[in-house]
Amino acid sequence: MTYFEKVKASREVYGAICALEDDAELYVLYGSDTFRVRCYTYDDVWSKRYTLSETKPFGKAMNVDKITKTTMTLYTYDLFSQPTTYRLSLYKCRLIKEV
Repeated sequence: MTYFEKVKASREVYGAICALEDDAELYVLYGSDTFRVRCYTYDDVWSKRYTLSETKPFGKAMNVDKITKTTMTLYTYDLFSQPTTYRLSLYKCRLIKEV
């Protein structure tokens, strides 16, 4: 798959995530798992921030470091302050209605 095909396949998910307002969320299907993408802002910072979490009760969550037209870079820290990162391909995600 070329880069331009990946951009085209990612367009719907990327646009929906970027269009989220403060305290809004949407759901994506990645593989066989459903995830919630939530947007939030701080009072002193005007930039949007996002989190990605499982829809299960007490599910795992990761913060979004960066969103590009084809990927979303995620990170989290464990109990010993060791970072874990993951790059999620947006062209492999599908938007779904609320769970």
